[in-house]
Amino acid sequence: MHADPKTFPDAILSADKLACERGFQTLFGDLDFTLSSGQALQIVGANGVGKTSLLRIIATLATPLEGVIQWNRRPLLECLGEYRSSVSYLGHKQGLKADLTPLENLFFSGRIGGQPDADDSEITSLMSRFDLGQGENRPIRQLSAGQQQKVALIRVLLSDASIWLLDEPATSLDSASLTQLSKLMTDHLFRNGMIVFTSHQEFALPAERLSTLTLNRIEYD
Repeated sequence: MHADPKTFPDAILSADKLACERGFQTLFGDLDFTLSSGQALQIVGANGVGKTSLLRIIATLATPLEGVIQWNRRPLLECLGEYRSSVSYLGHKQGLKADLTPLENLFFSGRIGGQPDADDSEITSLMSRFDLGQGENRPIRQLSAGQQQKVALIRVLLSDASIWLLDEPATSLDSASLTQLSKLMTDHLFRNGMIVFTSHQEFALPAERLSTLTLNRIEYD
């Protein structure tokens, strides 16, 4: 997200016959999906069915047992650098430095992400929208879980990535912040971006731009 937001080029993210194993147990198999620019995919299912594992596979942080993910109809191994530069990932570990303030964290993540010239006014605007209050001047370790989650989300929102991968982004957020996040996610979709996210919460996203992928527990005899 930027003061003069760009529109992302058309793209396709797809999975073919994905399978995932954890602890010698198959979590899911024969899984397919196709996501086009301007669309969001919400991954749902009971705890332990592999939602986070699937998101990590899409983020290239884990390897599937079987199957392949394609970016613009090319296997990721053929375009890994291009794909990774298009992704911003928020997992359960937020990737924040505990002794730095929110502003320092956001500048730091911008530098290591290849965006050294973060816009002060844009960061301030997002922190205001998420109502960080006095938390913006305190080290991360002194902030509440909700405030820390807001900073982690702002890191994603500031990126130039066309694909947002969000693992339970509503964790610890109050209702007002969830409303703001829904608006910002909608803005990203209208800029031709993509979002894949796990959540038990309902987001106010345009119905025509949102699809759901339900993972079911595999029963063993």
